Amino acid sequence: MPEGEVSWPWLTLSEWQEAADGRRLNSTAISAGTDLEKHLFCEFKITYQTGKGNNHLVPILFPTDTIIGMQRLADPMVRHFAGIHDANVYAFHNSKHSMDHVRGWHSIHRVSSDVKIQCPELLNPTEM
Repeated sequence: MPEGEVSWPWLTLSEWQEAADGRRLNSTAISAGTDLEKHLFCEFKITYQTGKGNNHLVPILFPTDTIIGMQRLADPMVRHFAGIHDANVYAFHNSKHSMDHVRGWHSIHRVSSDVKIQCPELLNPTEM
């Protein structure tokens, strides 16, 4: 397994909310950082998930241009009207009142097959 891979790559609403609220940021560390690091902390939201193997955390970064989309995915009213089960904790959720989440590989595979892309087997996290 590549180092830095999350053990459960399914973002939960609470993990997204941590990023949105800036709860995982250490203001002391940020102020002590380089100008580039300070700039990057302004450009990204961050949360963490447990990594595979050793007991460590893997950062999940949200560029600023994804924030509005993430807010909509997490919005209770949007989720309700989209048919997302009220108790579904996943940011990337299945619909039809499912308690499950979307699986990235299945989504990429389906779309690449539907558009008849050449070599769809190369579209996977290992090859990207």
